[in-house]
Amino acid sequence: MQKNHKSRFLLSLIIKSLIIIIGITGIYATVTTSTFMISFKSFLYFTIQSNLLVVIITCIFLYFHYIEYKKGIRKFNNHWLLVKFALTVAITVTFLVFFILLAPTLPKSYLLSYDNFSVHLIVPLLALVDFLLFDYQIDLSNFKPLIGLSMPLYYLIFALILSLFSIDFHGQKVPYFFLNYEKLGWLFEHDQMGVLIWVLILMMCISFLSYLLSLICKYLTKINRKQVD
Repeated sequence: MQKNHKSRFLLSLIIKSLIIIIGITGIYATVTTSTFMISFKSFLYFTIQSNLLVVIITCIFLYFHYIEYKKGIRKFNNHWLLVKFALTVAITVTFLVFFILLAPTLPKSYLLSYDNFSVHLIVPLLALVDFLLFDYQIDLSNFKPLIGLSMPLYYLIFALILSLFSIDFHGQKVPYFFLNYEKLGWLFEHDQMGVLIWVLILMMCISFLSYLLSLICKYLTKINRKQVD
């Protein structure tokens, strides 16, 4: 039992360390050397904000898991797990939205770069694996999975407020094409899906993702209890 406990902690340490190292270097590469998002305005994008917050929460949970491993004391509660759940959903959204909606519009040179792979692929996948391996035993009853909408909703308000104050995103009024209300309109003003329609579709998809992740957590918890029994 002690050997399994140690192996589990070491695996947690490795995955979390990779998230932290790749997350920090990926953000640094994006800010300093990227051919697409260079400059500190990169911090205005959902991608960089979600990566930064995932790095921070991973550092916190690395400390929690270390204390639990060394002293057998569980320092985190369900509130902390809900925060990590919300950020796991957010970083998964970063991965899905980028590769489904944004990647086809970007140059090959950026798609094959480290700054792209680190923040859009490696960190999101590692964060999802980290959550499902070590933090799936979480209370997600009732409407709690909808906390997965918290960061996307915050970012929607954040981006639109900046655009109203004429703070541009590398020369663009908004960070992503589906938020471009001047070009798309809000509903169907220009014979295409407006921003509100895009937002509604994305929020429905994120809600589905949140409940899907919740179901996976419940299944893993059930399996774990059977193994313990």
